[in-house]
Amino acid sequence: MKTLESILNPISVNEFLTNNWCKVPLFLAKNDTTVNNLITMEDIGDLLDSEILIYPFLRMVGGGAELNRDLYTASSISVMQTLDRGKILDLFNKGNTIVLQSPNLYFPKLDKFLEDISRELGMRVHTNIYITPANSKGFDPHVDPHEVFVLQVYGNKVWNLYDIPYESPTKSIMLTNADKERYKSGPTHAMNLQANDILYVPCGVVHDAYTTDSPSIHITLGLHPLRKIDILEKFVKEAEQHPFFRKSFFPIQDEFDSRESLTELIRESTKLIENIVTTCNTERNLNMEQERYSGVFKNTLTIDSVNTVEDINTFLQHHSKDSQHQQHVTDLMEAIETGKLSNATAATMGKIKFKLKDMVKQGSLQMEH
Repeated sequence: MKTLESILNPISVNEFLTNNWCKVPLFLAKNDTTVNNLITMEDIGDLLDSEILIYPFLRMVGGGAELNRDLYTASSISVMQTLDRGKILDLFNKGNTIVLQSPNLYFPKLDKFLEDISRELGMRVHTNIYITPANSKGFDPHVDPHEVFVLQVYGNKVWNLYDIPYESPTKSIMLTNADKERYKSGPTHAMNLQANDILYVPCGVVHDAYTTDSPSIHITLGLHPLRKIDILEKFVKEAEQHPFFRKSFFPIQDEFDSRESLTELIRESTKLIENIVTTCNTERNLNMEQERYSGVFKNTLTIDSVNTVEDINTFLQHHSKDSQHQQHVTDLMEAIETGKLSNATAATMGKIKFKLKDMVKQGSLQMEH
């Protein structure tokens, strides 16, 4: 686990997994250049100036929540919209944060870094970059339904940590308004991250962050380990494919069916769960989420051969008269917007997206507005 070791040094990986993972925050004041080796200020500046950066790969946050995209976008192409640089600069100068979503699409070193972390831990990893002006904050106190690493790139940012309202929250189990009121009394811990510092925030730890007298740029890594609830969700989907689980119980007046039927249900359910767990363990190092979304793209394009930018030309020419061609392109764009790209194919899919966008500009491909 060399890449994870580079983040955690001088803490060992075993020590981190035993004492901190999913339990206790960890602050590391780094004296090395691990973070700065991933991305430079020049890299970020070039991307912000580039026309290839479009919504939703740039979003803006302020006042504790995400801003309406109409405040900083111009024309739209399908589900994606071009950006208005003047509006973005104005909003930034007024204290709002710029969020670069899935920036590994643009930066090969960062993409390789995510791929390594994902492979070492056997889980999906996503990333965002937050660019915050001085004396500002983005989100209000909140929890994330995944593990988080914060890598400070530039400037400094103060991170507030509060107590844990929920153990292992999910997207549907988050902070209520009543919970949010409890945190107005102040945090239990505050850490001022300087350039190259790293902070680990376990899933469920309430946090927020703000800048003081200087702007800040930081990278967040969102780590998505397999959960027990994931196994049960897979169980429900798999069970629907088996006639046994679709059958009704025989109607009776007294207790829930017979003991024999209940025993059979438990036995068949156990077998299916064991099969799912075996499959998950087999696929873990390949990253199940990557495989799933790779399949989404293949099904959307109806071919398995679109692996490079050049392949898209062949595909479009071959299927130019396909009645579903326009829908294939639209579905691909919508899948990209979710941000759920596999780390292994993210760069390729990003390049294909830009190729499609260039073709729209040149008039060789029409997309729905």
